[in-house]
Formats: sequence, C-alpha cells, structure tokens
Amino acid sequence: MRQCLFRFLNFIYNILTRRSKFIVYFVLVGLAESWSVAEWYYNPPRNISSLVFAVVHLVAIFCVLLNAKFGCFIVIVASIFFSISQSSDSGPSQIWGILISLGIAAYEFKAVISFFLLLSLIVCQIFVTLNFNIGQYSYMTLASLSSFFVVSYLLGKSISWKNIANKRQEEEKMLNLKKAEDVRRRRIAVTIHDGMSGSLSLATRELQRLIRKTPSEVERIELVKVNGYVGEALMGMKYALDCLDGDVDFPDIKNMNDLKLLIADEDARLKRLGYKGSWDCEGTCFFNSYIGYVVVSFVRECYANILKHSLPGCVYHIRVSVLSGNMNIECSNKIDKGHDAIKHSQDGFFSSGYGLSLQKANISSIGGSCVYGIYNDEWKAIASIPLRI
Repeated sequence: MRQCLFRFLNFIYNILTRRSKFIVYFVLVGLAESWSVAEWYYNPPRNISSLVFAVVHLVAIFCVLLNAKFGCFIVIVASIFFSISQSSDSGPSQIWGILISLGIAAYEFKAVISFFLLLSLIVCQIFVTLNFNIGQYSYMTLASLSSFFVVSYLLGKSISWKNIANKRQEEEKMLNLKKAEDVRRRRIAVTIHDGMSGSLSLATRELQRLIRKTPSEVERIELVKVNGYVGEALMGMKYALDCLDGDVDFPDIKNMNDLKLLIADEDARLKRLGYKGSWDCEGTCFFNSYIGYVVVSFVRECYANILKHSLPGCVYHIRVSVLSGNMNIECSNKIDKGHDAIKHSQDGFFSSGYGLSLQKANISSIGGSCVYGIYNDEWKAIASIPLRI
C-alpha cells in the first residue's frame, strides 16, 4: 500500500514537472478510461461476471500509471480471458485497454515483448470476432476507436518531435562544450609555445654566433648539429599549433615492420651522438593508426629519457614483443648519477619528467599499463599496450 501511494505521488510529481512520458501515459489512460466509462453507462453489465470484469478493467487501466509494466500485463491478460468467456455486448469493451497497454508496453519492454503482446492482441481479436455479431457495434464504438488512434498518433508524433528537439539541444550543448575545450587547449598550447619558443630562439641565435666565432671545424660541426636539434624543436611546436586547427595526422605505423623502421631511425640518431645500444622486435601484428600513435609516442619518450638519464657512451636496450593481444615494450639504460639532468626524489627514484607521466595516462586510457623507475642502477620503462580497443 505504501509503495502504491509512493508511486501515485511520484506520478503526480512527474505530471507537475511536465515529463513527457508520464503526460502521454496520463492522456492515453484518461482516454481509455473515459470511453470505457461511457460504454459502461450506455451498455451496463448484465451479469456479475461482466460487472467484475468492468471493475477489474477500469482499475487495471489506472494501474498503468502506477506501474506501467504490471498494469499492462493485467489489462491484457484480463481482456483475453474476458474475450474467451464473455459476450462483448455487456459492459465496456476490452479493446481500449489492450490497445493502450500494447502501445505503452512497446515503449517499456522494447521489441521482443512487444511482438509477444501483438500476438496476444491478435489471439484476442480472433475470439472477439468469433463471439461478436459485427452488426452490434455502435457508433460510439467506432467513434472511440477513431479517437483513440488519432490521439495516439498525435501523442506519438509529439514524443518524436520532443525527442528530436532534445537530441538537437544535446548536440548543440556537446558542440559548445567541444568548442570551449578547444579554446582552452589552444590557450594552453599558445602559453607553452610562448614560454618555450623565446628561449629556444635565443638559444639558436647564440649557437649561430658561436658557430661564426669558433675556429675549430670539429666544434663548428657539433654546434651546427645542436642548432639543428633546436630548430627541430621549434618546428615541432609550430606543427603542434597547426594541428589545433584540424585533425591530427597520426604517424603511419600500422604493423611491426613500420615500427622497426622507426626504432632503427631513432637508434641511428643516438648512435651518432655516441650512445651504445641495441634493440630487437619479436612477433608480427597489425593495429590501427591510434594504437600506432600511442606506441610511437612511448618509444620516442623512451629514447628521450635515455638522453636525459645518461651521457654519451651509455649502454641501452629496447625490446618489443607481442604476446596475448598486447604489445610489450621494455626500455632499459645504464644511468649516470653524476649527470646534471638526473634528480633524486624523496623516495630515491629518479625523476622521469612530465613526458612519461603523460604516456602512462595515455596508455592507461586504452586499457594498457605502464611502469618506470630505477632497478639495479638501471632506468627501466615498461609498457603493455593492447592491440585492439
């Protein structure tokens, strides 16, 4: 009893707050109830069983408002039994309750149950046709049928229009949020660019000055290399800003052979700087462009950390393997504890910089894992990246 009262009060609340589904249910139930009461008045029940059905029928239709699924079930079952056992010319016609219940149940239960209810309606109509004399249908019956279908059609259209309007508003809201997020990211990117490009530009101008003044040809060549690296950093920031205005072109890395070429290129750059290392890739696999982007970003960050943690002459190793639908990447290198770029944190681990933290978050977002730290005087970074997302 308390639950029924709560549902009734909740229904009234939904009516007052104009929730479309409950308003539609209210109108449909009111329509079915009004025609049933009118038929009961002009064609009263002639026996006790018809009277009992009439009461059950009206109460069950109202129960649709309290519990849509339970009310629809009671209406349909009662109507089918009444169609089998009784004549239709006494009391309200059961067809109104069945039609409204079928429509509401289709909304509540979805496709499979709705098909079952439709079959139930067909069975009910067969018995009605066999037991009724079609000439006994009154103008009131035809009018009530017509009004029910017209009102149901209009209410269905109103729900459709409302859903379309809500969907359009939701799309506009998401578009505005995306635009706001794009503006925020652009501001952050411009701030990063302004903070770094000035210093890098000063560095490249200073390097150019030193190149002109350095008498040694060997030192001049080394300074030209350093100046080229600084120039690449400036061009990379410019490319990142350009990507904000359109779609980002992910690197064209879609299989293990493409990854081998990338690692070989990165490895050659470190070799030219005097680093001593090796790498190997085991297995074959294919993956989409976004997985390729995640893999490439992590590999390049590993090479950047080798430069950060070690001086030229350092020994490093990168290993890539494929196992159980995941790509496992392990990077290790001997650390140079006297190098200025190395910092100890309070718990004794070396600082990884912001790059690996971002890579870890990126890998975790697609269901992978990433760990890094100091193990036996070696810096290690290990990632497991799923090949399917």
